[in-house]
Amino acid sequence: MKWVLLTSAVLSLNAALREESNAVNRYELYSQKAKAEGYLNVAKLFHAVAISEYVQGENHKAALGALATRPGKIVLERPRVGTTRENLQSAMSYESRMRMLWYGDAFALSHAAAADVVHESFVLARDAGLEHEKLFWYASRHLGESRVLDYYVSRISGKTLVTPLGSAAPRRYCHGGRGLGP
Repeated sequence: MKWVLLTSAVLSLNAALREESNAVNRYELYSQKAKAEGYLNVAKLFHAVAISEYVQGENHKAALGALATRPGKIVLERPRVGTTRENLQSAMSYESRMRMLWYGDAFALSHAAAADVVHESFVLARDAGLEHEKLFWYASRHLGESRVLDYYVSRISGKTLVTPLGSAAPRRYCHGGRGLGP
């Protein structure tokens, strides 16, 4: 039974890694579109969330390593890039769907497999997904407002913090909007 749970955990981790990798790609493209449309705050948000998704992917890779296996091949999908407003709606829907459907099952599976690093990887990804969904919702409701924000991403958990422009980064956080203007 333990072998079946661990095999399922490996399959789930590889699927999660594929999803996180595609999310990084998607959110970087969304960031470029937002910047081109003049929505600097949203461009910075998409970039910060892409960094968070990358951190989550690295956590999934570490969990695979703890199970003495390597990540499977990742094929990046070609995302549809719409307007910034459409991209925010798409991102909100995606994060909600992944968190509620996918991470719910993987969370239960990882707990049953009793591999702490696997369980933690899914917990961090689930929590980040909820956070991202809220950030996208807020950005969609305040699209075009002039208040400029900074975003910081935890290098450990992928947690994304929103701060007033110019705030110092908390310890172990990186600047999520680097290179995207004020």
